[in-house]
Amino acid sequence: MIDKLVYLIRIFVTFIVLAIWTVIGFLFWIPLLIRMIAYFSSMITISTFRRIEIRHAQDRLNFAIEFYINGFVKILDILNRKKLEDLKLEDIKPIDIWDLFVSIIWDVFWSLIFWGSLVFVVAQFAR
Repeated sequence: MIDKLVYLIRIFVTFIVLAIWTVIGFLFWIPLLIRMIAYFSSMITISTFRRIEIRHAQDRLNFAIEFYINGFVKILDILNRKKLEDLKLEDIKPIDIWDLFVSIIWDVFWSLIFWGSLVFVVAQFAR
């Protein structure tokens, strides 16, 4: 009985998080995707003039392409875990909280600039 109740709560929470991610993830994904497309395109242009490796730019573009879908995959992974023991932690380097904070602030700033500019342009054409 308790296991079914926990599972129902897990499903309820998962749907709430999915609804939030559907909106918030999209608001971050489009500006991220546009920024990485511009970065990748500029690296392609630069690489035609200079012999430089563009693998890093490809990785960043792939990350941006998969960003939105990966959010859904990670959320739905909650339903597949039955207990905390199922969570396998990898040995990875510790996260530098300052770098994470700066990265998040930059992405929020970029998203606000992108969506603000889009609203401004649409408002100008709507007149």
